[in-house]
Amino acid sequence: MASAAAIQQAMLPDPLPQDSLQERVSMFAAMRPAREVGGDFYDAFFLDPDRLVVSMGDVSGKGVPAALFMAVCQTTLRMALREHPDAIGRALGRANSLLEAENKASMFATFFGAIIDLPTGRVSYCNCSHNPPLLQRSNGTLELLQPNGAALGVIDLGDYDAAQVTLERGDRLLLYTDGVTEANDEDGQFFGDERLAQAAASNRGAPPQIFIEGIIADLDSFVGKAPQHDDITCLVLDFSG
Repeated sequence: MASAAAIQQAMLPDPLPQDSLQERVSMFAAMRPAREVGGDFYDAFFLDPDRLVVSMGDVSGKGVPAALFMAVCQTTLRMALREHPDAIGRALGRANSLLEAENKASMFATFFGAIIDLPTGRVSYCNCSHNPPLLQRSNGTLELLQPNGAALGVIDLGDYDAAQVTLERGDRLLLYTDGVTEANDEDGQFFGDERLAQAAASNRGAPPQIFIEGIIADLDSFVGKAPQHDDITCLVLDFSG
């Protein structure tokens, strides 16, 4: 299990070099599996010098089966996005078709993926039944990037529909899995969407790493001594324009 955890950790992306981000973006991500290995995953890589992919997924189930399907999902999604770099909806349709065709275990993954054009801030994204990312505007207002497609691996429905949004200087995008909002305290109460929004607001001015650490600290304070039942994953992206 220790070897499996090390392999899974190695599949997560290394921090992107600051020179490649052209001083337009800063990022930080953290993942805390509920067991030795988990089903959450995130990714960040360049399609070309001006276009950055950021994504996050959550596989059904836990432990080794979820970790194996997570590895298949991440590899398949990377391949599809490189095959169709100009159409994220087509890329996810292709990935979903491959995952669904060989899915004898009937597993699935919720997923959020976005292609960010760094010079303009334009974002093309698909939310495949994943928790809606929080877009925190520079003035403090919050927008939710709601689901607009089915989870991956369930049924082949062809291409996904892509949505668009534009990042402005000072905007912040927070991706997370349901292990955050569905973490419960000793009385069984969920952390929930409202507490997450409050935590994001209270840590608004912090750099990306301190921002994520602040949210996780708020989550831990809420949970107390209750055991962790699901993987906890967060990724934040600040857009500097």
